[in-house]
Amino acid sequence: MGIMEGFPFQETSIEFHPGDTLVVFSDGVTEAMDSDREQFGEMRLSDLACQNAGLTASGLVDKIVRSVRVHAGEAPQSDDITALVVKRAAI
Repeated sequence: MGIMEGFPFQETSIEFHPGDTLVVFSDGVTEAMDSDREQFGEMRLSDLACQNAGLTASGLVDKIVRSVRVHAGEAPQSDDITALVVKRAAI
């Protein structure tokens, strides 16, 4: 969620329109592995967010965390699982 000192990054701006949802996550979400060492992945996270767009921000965070834990199953957690969802109300 933060940038380490000396770590290269790019800054950009986007317009956040009514009805838009922003999902910010740590690499521990997409890199969470199951017992076969398959990662949760960005595509699975994107699909999950799109399929659950009607949830509240906190509901979507809960859905993401639960889905990552279900995916990982009994595999040990090797990194943090951090997600932030911001929704702009539709007008």
